[in-house]
Amino acid sequence: MNDEESGVRLNRLKQNEVTDEILLALHSLFGKPFEKALELLESSCVVYVRCGQGRYVVQVTGSSGTPYTLFPHVNFCSCPAYRYQVISTQKFLTCKHILAARLAEIMQKGRDLSLSVEELTRILCAAVKFDSDGADHDPWSTHLV
Repeated sequence: MNDEESGVRLNRLKQNEVTDEILLALHSLFGKPFEKALELLESSCVVYVRCGQGRYVVQVTGSSGTPYTLFPHVNFCSCPAYRYQVISTQKFLTCKHILAARLAEIMQKGRDLSLSVEELTRILCAAVKFDSDGADHDPWSTHLV
């Protein structure tokens, strides 16, 4: 992202009462993932998938078009960048998808989608790649234990 594009993004955020100081602090803390999160936020890639009783997950569609399902206030994403840059090399604190979800929540910019409990369950099962026998076949999850 060049300086002109960064300036445009920062100006849009400022319209929502986010100060320059806050933006600079966030950028110094999160670096490149913060810039990429701003791009996702501007592209309306954050959707709150809600069902009754206040339950919800957040889906952030990445720049590749892949939707990542996130739990609110949990710093975990199944994206390759999170696995490599956050867990393996510890280069960053989190990924652009999590940052975009948090920024959308703070700035009230995400879109809402209401679903039934069954539909939300299907999304969650797909997110962890459960098959019909209920076994977890995601090779990544076995490394977390």
